[in-house]
Amino acid sequence: MENTSLFVNYHLEIQSAIIPTCFVSNCGETLLRHVGGIGINWSARPIKLD
Repeated sequence: MENTSLFVNYHLEIQSAIIPTCFVSNCGETLLRHVGGIGINWSARPIKLD
């Protein structure tokens, strides 16, 4: 029996950097990471070995 499936995934990660004493302009910067993907799983019929 053949089997095929398609999948899509997405992940969002938010990271905040809170620095109480800071002397530069990017204090408390929030970083975002977006990760996504698509894929196909496919399997063929079993092969009979004699």
